[in-house]
Amino acid sequence: MARHNFKKLEIWKAGMEISKMIYTLTDKFPQKEQFALTTQLNKCGVSMPSNIAEGAYRTSNKEFRRFLDISLGSSAEAETQLTIAEWRGYITIEELETAVAKIDSFQKRTVTFHEKLNLL
Repeated sequence: MARHNFKKLEIWKAGMEISKMIYTLTDKFPQKEQFALTTQLNKCGVSMPSNIAEGAYRTSNKEFRRFLDISLGSSAEAETQLTIAEWRGYITIEELETAVAKIDSFQKRTVTFHEKLNLL
């Protein structure tokens, strides 16, 4: 059985921080985006750590890797949506750059963890 304690994983902690950051940013979005960009971006932020947590309790590393892939996909989607938010003037370029740096770091660490799971 290949279960992992997700709360001890640095990638889960990083995903949680990104999720918090996204919610803080989207709190400033205009009301007209409530059922569009705001909701979609918040879902991405929630998906990143949630998929790590779910995958950690699967019975094989192969299954866990699949959930890590989903988490990585959500991180790329979040970066795209944050870029759109900056284009629309909902966040500053500085906020975008900070968010992208955190997402890039999350992606690199998640890929490294994914590769380590291949060896187990």
